[in-house]
Amino acid sequence: MKRTIVALLGTILVTVVAVSAQQKPAPPADTTQTKTFGGCLVPGTADSNYTLMGVSEKGQKGHDDSRTLKVVAASPKVDLAAHVTQEVEVTGTVSGTTLTATKVSRKSDYCG
Repeated sequence: MKRTIVALLGTILVTVVAVSAQQKPAPPADTTQTKTFGGCLVPGTADSNYTLMGVSEKGQKGHDDSRTLKVVAASPKVDLAAHVTQEVEVTGTVSGTTLTATKVSRKSDYCG
């Protein structure tokens, strides 16, 4: 009787291990995905940070006049100051409401 129970438990254990080994784990969410946003670049609340207003994500329809993103340059090569009060496209990574810009390009000389 004890041998039957031990054999049954051993079989169940081997089956569970085999099934678990066949399941592939879900890939981690890519939180560093590069995205491009359009909007009006205005001075932020501190030196060297800016705010993108009226944000629209490239590839998505429409824009949200009330949506804003804080924009900071990923490196000194990204010259955000040159584009203040311009309609721009900013490419970078988003964390919360902060966009770390790797590229900025002017779409129009003035916002609006």
